[in-house]
Amino acid sequence: MTTSENYLISYFFVINNQLFQGELFYFNMIASMRKYRMPIPVDLSLEYVEKRIFDEVKKTNQNNSQVEFIILRSKDKVSYEIKINSFVGFYNTVQGTEIEVYKDEVITPGILSTINCFKPELVIAKCYAEENDLYDVIILNNNKRIARTILGDLFLLQKDKLLCVPKEEGATNQTLSLLVKQHFINQNIKIEEKPLSPFETQKADEVFIVSEKEGIISIGKIRNKVFSNTKTQQFIQFFENLSLSK
Repeated sequence: MTTSENYLISYFFVINNQLFQGELFYFNMIASMRKYRMPIPVDLSLEYVEKRIFDEVKKTNQNNSQVEFIILRSKDKVSYEIKINSFVGFYNTVQGTEIEVYKDEVITPGILSTINCFKPELVIAKCYAEENDLYDVIILNNNKRIARTILGDLFLLQKDKLLCVPKEEGATNQTLSLLVKQHFINQNIKIEEKPLSPFETQKADEVFIVSEKEGIISIGKIRNKVFSNTKTQQFIQFFENLSLSK
C-alpha cells in the first residue's frame, strides 16, 4: 500500500463517536494535498470524509478510534484507504523513552518537510533508532538545528515557557501540535517558537514529542540528561480530559 512515495497520510480522531476537531484536521489534509500537488476531487468534502470514516468505524465497533486516512496518487487520480486503530487517549505512557540526536541525514526545511509524505531520511533514521534501541531520534536541518523527530514535533519545557521549532526550521504541520500549543497558551504558559540548537535539550526541565501517529510522549533521557514528566503529564492530561469530554 504505502511502498510507493506517492501517498499522504492524514490522521483523524473519533472520540465518543464524534469526529474530534474534524474541520481542522480536514483542512490540514486538503492543504497537504495541495502542497504535494495532488488533484483534489470535487467530492472530497468534509461530509464525504466523515461518512467514509464512520462507515469504517462502525465495522470495528469502537467509539474511540484513531483514523489513518491514506491518500494514494496514481497518475492524475487519487484513491483512499482508511485504517482504524484503537484509541485510548492522546497521552502515551510508553516507558523507556530514550532518544538522541541523529546526524547522518538532515531535513531540508520547505513545503514537503511539513507534510506527512514519504521521506527517505526518516526511513534511514528509523533504522538507526531501531539498531540502537532508541525510542526515537532528533532530526536536524541543514543548519544543524533541531527540525523534528521521526515521529513528530519536539517540545521543550523550560520553567514557565514552552519552546518549539518553527515550520521554517523543519517542524511538521500537525493539527495536534497546533492544538497542544493553544492549550498551553490557555494555561498561561508562554510559547516561544525559535530555532533550537540540540544543546537546548540539555537545558530543558521536561521534553515531549507530539505525534498524531503515536500520541504525546514524554521523553525520559537525551544523552546524559534525565528528564521528569510532572508538568507535561499535568498539562497534557488536562488537555486530554477536555478533549475526551467533548
